[in-house]
Amino acid sequence: MYTVADLIADQAFGSEVFVADTDVLLGDACDALVTGQRSPLLRAVDAGSAIGLMSERAFREIGWMSASAARGRGVEHEALRALITDEYLPRVPVVVTPTADTDHWMPDATDIVDPDDVAHVQVARLVSARAIYSHDKHLRRPRLAPATRTDYDLRIVHLSVLSGRHESERGIGLVIGLTGVGATSIVSWTSVRLSVRPSMVWSGLALAAAASAYSVLAVPDRRQRIAERLKPLIERAGAAIERGDTARQALRDGRLIAAPETDRLEAWVAAHLVRNPDSTMGAIGEALDLDTAARRQLPALLRSHPSFELVSRYGWAVGRIRSELETQPSLSWKPRSSETR
Repeated sequence: MYTVADLIADQAFGSEVFVADTDVLLGDACDALVTGQRSPLLRAVDAGSAIGLMSERAFREIGWMSASAARGRGVEHEALRALITDEYLPRVPVVVTPTADTDHWMPDATDIVDPDDVAHVQVARLVSARAIYSHDKHLRRPRLAPATRTDYDLRIVHLSVLSGRHESERGIGLVIGLTGVGATSIVSWTSVRLSVRPSMVWSGLALAAAASAYSVLAVPDRRQRIAERLKPLIERAGAAIERGDTARQALRDGRLIAAPETDRLEAWVAAHLVRNPDSTMGAIGEALDLDTAARRQLPALLRSHPSFELVSRYGWAVGRIRSELETQPSLSWKPRSSETR
């Protein structure tokens, strides 16, 4: 039986897919306000190093707990909610999990002792996430989240390093693009033919392409000065790419959540869509090589299961972007029963 675990194993390591809980998202936003620096999580999402999700449970808890989080970290409550609305919500889709009174399938989470954590775990297992970003002991102990704060911080460091690599590659690709060179194909071909790491090819190719571009664009008496200034920048970019190789391997080896050993169509589709959002039904069927029976089931599944959302005219995704927080601060972090899904 070909399972979701096989599907994930067959794919090259791409982005770090994670599900973040309430405490991590609020803490990350508070840190950004305190330090005035950009969130490493958001930077990783923008750089393509990570794909973040939150459960609807976490989304609602953020609204309930925002005031207490702001007081605890000494930041303005209004500024915190504004930052979450403007920066986090557009980048971290909210995934609705089915209620207990429906027949929609979700991965088993009976091993989770705290009912408040069930939705996070179900979403993570549904999309075959690599980890839950949380400091909750009930998620740390079963090794679904980094075991200690140090482990969590190290994972964020790896993400930041990998983001630096991706940003360097994009910058190098832009320089190469100016000279009309096909970056990806040249790097791949050269790496194989010369038996060297792709990062070294990126660095050398960037230097050559940049020099070529400036030899055309710069007047003769400025070429030497430009070349001297350009070389250390390219060397730093090459070093960032080299460090990114190490960070990528650390994240590859650091999977905390096992890909589910299931052939459920829901898990197949979710694992694909989270990594390829806005896919059409036809594209999903082709990518997963679904048989005729599964292709016939796909439309009803996507339209009825609450974790899947139509995000464009024909494109589907796991979860959807929310434009604003929908809950207000509560005297207790526990929601009223009428607000619980």
